[in-house]
Amino acid sequence: MKRTTAEMHEALGEAVLELRETMKWGQADLARQITIEARRKLGLRLIPAKQVISRWERGLRAPSPDYRMVLCHLALRDERTKHLADTFRLPTQAWRIAAGWRRLPVTDRVIRRLSTPSKGKD
Repeated sequence: MKRTTAEMHEALGEAVLELRETMKWGQADLARQITIEARRKLGLRLIPAKQVISRWERGLRAPSPDYRMVLCHLALRDERTKHLADTFRLPTQAWRIAAGWRRLPVTDRVIRRLSTPSKGKD
């Protein structure tokens, strides 16, 4: 698994676990809430098994964009979990961009260049 994918799976898994634990739901409860929210609010037919929730929480899989949208809606329901909504909203492409920035080498030359005032035209 690529590092970016692994990091995305891990971050989303932690967010799913935090949402579930904060709301005091078991995995089956979260699966039921996803099904209800998807159908009522978004018109989607999503029926996750609790094993799927477990795979998300362990970082083995990541929720699809549809599931992330529903998880975002669930997170926004409660003040204690609103901060998780951004994690669920983040598109896959953003994870790739973030991983690319972390891979850029930071050398002394780069630091000197960034800390030196530019001699641009004013």
